[in-house]
Amino acid sequence: MPVRLGAHLTEVGTLEIWAESKVSDHRWRLQFELRKPAAAEAEKPARPGAVVSEEALRSAEELVRRTFLDGRLAPEELPARLEQTLGLGRLAWPLGAIRRLADRFLEAAEGRRKSPALEARWLNLCGLCLRPGFGYPGDDFRIEQARRIFAAGLQFPNQVQCEIEWWIFWGRVAGGLNRNQQIDLFQRLSSTL
Repeated sequence: MPVRLGAHLTEVGTLEIWAESKVSDHRWRLQFELRKPAAAEAEKPARPGAVVSEEALRSAEELVRRTFLDGRLAPEELPARLEQTLGLGRLAWPLGAIRRLADRFLEAAEGRRKSPALEARWLNLCGLCLRPGFGYPGDDFRIEQARRIFAAGLQFPNQVQCEIEWWIFWGRVAGGLNRNQQIDLFQRLSSTL
């Protein structure tokens, strides 16, 4: 059947593409899954990644608990202590490690309510551990938990650093939001934008 391709840029910045029949009123929406690796990519040998021991991961998880739940570790000390414990800089932490840490951050989310410093540190490190919001088992559930944080809002909205970290957090995890969640986020922000 002969078709004509049509495209439309939506208000949330996504591109809709469809095929329209030239001989009837039929129209088919075209969708592409861009998050799954192509077959050729899957066949390439993987680069060896960094490995973090189970003991180091348990120690790092305990640091998160001590900071946000117990208050025994100052929030400004946490990043350096995590890097020291894991033996790697933040940007080199393996995906499996950051997702385990993200789970601990999400469990300790109530701890961010205690002070502006805790909230800013929580947003910064949790966002780092959840980025890009997809690509690992359980990420849909993690993003749903993070959306509850959005619903609760900033606890210290008058603190500039908290507000900055808030938007950095959402920029980091936005790739994990589905279309409806992105539309919801846009509708909440559209009046401000």
